[in-house]
Amino acid sequence: MNILRTAHRRGLTAALSIVALGVALLFVSSHDGDNTSTDAFFVEEMFAQPVASCIIPAADDGSFALNGTKLPVGGLTFKVNQNTFPAGLNPLEVHASIAGSFLTWDSATSKVLFTHGGTTNAIPGSSDGISTIAFKKIKGSAVAVTTGWFNRKTKLLTEFDVALNTNYSWATNLLASGDCGGAAGRFDIGNVMTHEAGHATGLSDLTPTASNAQTMFAYVAYGELTKRTPGAGDLKGLAALYDGGQSSGQQSATSTSDFSNRAQ
Repeated sequence: MNILRTAHRRGLTAALSIVALGVALLFVSSHDGDNTSTDAFFVEEMFAQPVASCIIPAADDGSFALNGTKLPVGGLTFKVNQNTFPAGLNPLEVHASIAGSFLTWDSATSKVLFTHGGTTNAIPGSSDGISTIAFKKIKGSAVAVTTGWFNRKTKLLTEFDVALNTNYSWATNLLASGDCGGAAGRFDIGNVMTHEAGHATGLSDLTPTASNAQTMFAYVAYGELTKRTPGAGDLKGLAALYDGGQSSGQQSATSTSDFSNRAQ
C-alpha cells in the first residue's frame, strides 16, 4: 500500500510517503524563481524484521530501486562521531565496521563515491555541512535513519547523515561470517551501515520478501550479516547510477522511492 499526502502553503510543498515495510519521507521548500539551491531532503528508515531470528535469504532476485538522487562527481566526504559509540564496543572495531561499509560500495564501481574525513562532534539529523555518522537515540522503532540533502535542480546529494539507534544493542562481529553469523540479540554495525551507505549512493529500500538477498532490503534482523555484501540487484542499481548500466532490474514506480518525481 502506498500513501501520498501533499500539502501546499505559500510556496512550501511537503510530501510524506509510507511505503509498505519501510518509511520514506520527502520535504521540499520552493523559492520563487530559484531551482538551484539545496532545499530538499529525504529520510530513509530501516526497521527490524517482524520475526525473532535471522533468516537465510531467498535466491537473489536481481531487483533494485532508485531514490531519484545520486552523489556528485568525486563523491562526498563523511565523518564519524566516535563520542557516540556504545559502551563496551572496541572503538577501533566500530571505526573499521563503518569505514568498511562505505568501502564496499566504492569497490563496486569505477567512480569515487565516499571519502573518510576523520572524526567530528556533529550530531546527525540537521544540515550543517558535515556528512555525519553517529549513534543516537531515535524515537520510534527505526534501527537506523539516513537523511540526505540534495539540490532540487540537479538531484545531486550535497550532504547526508546516518544515525544508528542506541535503543538497540550493537556488535562489530569482525571475525564472523555467514548470513546469520553475528552476535545474538544485537544488530551488526557493518551490516546496517552498508545498507545506509547504499541510500547515499542513490539506492532506495526494497520491500518485497523476494528481495531479501539484497543489501537494500528494508528489514534487518539480530545477528544478520547478509547486507555486508551487495546482491546482484544492488550492483545493477549502482551500475545504473554511476557506470552507465541499465535499469532493467528496477522495481515499478509503486515500490520505488523516486523522490524527484514525487516532488513535482
